[in-house]
Amino acid sequence: MSDARRRRLTWGVVVAWALGTALYFVAWLLIRDPGLELELRGRIGQLGSLFLPTRWDRAAQLWTLDAFGLRVAAARAFLLGSAAAGALLCALHWRAVRREIADFVTLSAHPVNLAIFRIVVFSQAYSILWLDYIAVMAALPAELQVPPATGVPAIGPLAAFSHWPLHPFGPEQALFWGNVLKVFTVLGMVGLATRLSSAVVAFGLFFVWGTLQWYGKVDHMHHLLWFALVLASSRCGDAWSVDALVAAWRRGGRGRTEPPGPSPAYGAPLAMCMLLIGVIYLFPGLSKMAVSGLDWALSESPKHTMHRKWHTNGRWLPILPFDQFAILYRGGALFTLVFELAVLPLIVWRRTRLLAAALGIGFHTMNNVVMDIGFETLRWCYVVFFDWHRIGRWLRDRLGGPRQHAFDRDRSLQRRGVAIARALDAFDWVDWRPRDEPRRRAREPATAGARAAPALAVGSLIFVATLWTGAGRIQEGWPFACYPRFDGMTPDHYETLRIDVVDADGSRRTLLPADFRDTFGNRWSLFMRRAADTRDEELRLSRLRNIWAVALERDPSLARAESLRFSKARVWTEPSRWDEPPEEAVLLLEVPARDLQPPGPSGSADRHDGHDAR
Repeated sequence: MSDARRRRLTWGVVVAWALGTALYFVAWLLIRDPGLELELRGRIGQLGSLFLPTRWDRAAQLWTLDAFGLRVAAARAFLLGSAAAGALLCALHWRAVRREIADFVTLSAHPVNLAIFRIVVFSQAYSILWLDYIAVMAALPAELQVPPATGVPAIGPLAAFSHWPLHPFGPEQALFWGNVLKVFTVLGMVGLATRLSSAVVAFGLFFVWGTLQWYGKVDHMHHLLWFALVLASSRCGDAWSVDALVAAWRRGGRGRTEPPGPSPAYGAPLAMCMLLIGVIYLFPGLSKMAVSGLDWALSESPKHTMHRKWHTNGRWLPILPFDQFAILYRGGALFTLVFELAVLPLIVWRRTRLLAAALGIGFHTMNNVVMDIGFETLRWCYVVFFDWHRIGRWLRDRLGGPRQHAFDRDRSLQRRGVAIARALDAFDWVDWRPRDEPRRRAREPATAGARAAPALAVGSLIFVATLWTGAGRIQEGWPFACYPRFDGMTPDHYETLRIDVVDADGSRRTLLPADFRDTFGNRWSLFMRRAADTRDEELRLSRLRNIWAVALERDPSLARAESLRFSKARVWTEPSRWDEPPEEAVLLLEVPARDLQPPGPSGSADRHDGHDAR
């Protein structure tokens, strides 16, 4: 195909996509207006009957959808059209696309870039090891566990493997292995037995920190486990590590003082981690458009989402009343849609990679300011997007350039010392040269002796797993999952479990999830919500019994209760209605308190001890 024809076809695809986008917005506005919607239905019905008299009756079934359904159908058509336009553009410029992908996966980077990323990943892994909290959750009754999905499809005989079995750890095991995991995260940061430490951290995150994933909800810290696996398959300890210093000492003894230089062996793992960051956002963005369309952003749903998050975060309120300005919360939601859909291709294309990083940092900062969702563990990992070696050398040049020092290369101890100094001086602040060399020579980095293939293989497997769970909308999975979609239209309320307690003296009191927030955080409200939504009567009774047992343990005054009333309660999320009493929606169970006394001689709920939890 000639270049001129390729350009014409490219412009044709771009113009067609732009017209389709404009048509989608116009259709969304028309269908949004009830009067215009009815007129539009009538006009299209007349045209359909005129030109397609034999097929129109079947096609007209589309119009049985309500206005919201029509807008969602238009959004899905827009997504399909955009995907087709993108595929055509890739086909027209396949050589350039292939070259861009090849450059991405064979990215050459300095080992210090990978070292900085390693230190950040393990520092963030250390920061989430809330061992006391993990032990509290592990001490809960095993009946309250909700095992996460494995990612295996629940089809036929495979259904038995679609979810993990009950978690075996009790509080003692969680504390012991949690402290072991802390040690290895520190070893990973300082770079001692770096690859082994990385593998142990990944394994420990799955079993130890993963204990939380079996209780109430799945916290999406999966990226730290993914990154640890990629680091374990890479030469992440070749700079700024104890391993690097040991290697430098040995290298100096052999007559070489130059540390490893830029190589795809260091760039490939960084590229795979960038790719995994991009896919984290992709499926939530697609799901928002496919489930709610533009209504997700350009309606009151973003405001209700803010209110709900504020309420469930312990009645937290931002500095500014963002919910009072529609242009702010709708504009922010629209930015979220655009960012989540565009960030993956922006990451792969080298020229827009820093733009993707800036948008991501802005996105998380906005969420932190507006909804107190910091997501620091992912935000800190954005160091992966920056060339720290280049930044350090630029700073060095601005401050006067490298300083020259001479050494005697015939002395083994001096060679070893210079090799260690060069291993620490990743930005070449000092130019070391042998005394017998009258002229400065270019620095020759030592060969790393490593290949990019292992990191590419591990990263690709994780990428495929995340694509699978994202396409399958598997949000409650571990260690692979689609990150929170937040794709539905959020109402101005939510339902939770309400416990009305009647004491022996006739006094009444109401227990709500917020009463246990200090101990269990947001998980307690999810325990109660799951219990309320359980359809199996026997399982629901078991969960209610265990919830009551935990409540008794935390508040001994509840032992005076004569009767209990469990019901679904509607809680309003608008700040002005927070103090309103919850509205009872559906009565689930009303029983004497003695009927919910858990079995066992002590009168307290049986705790699994880690030996027979399955």
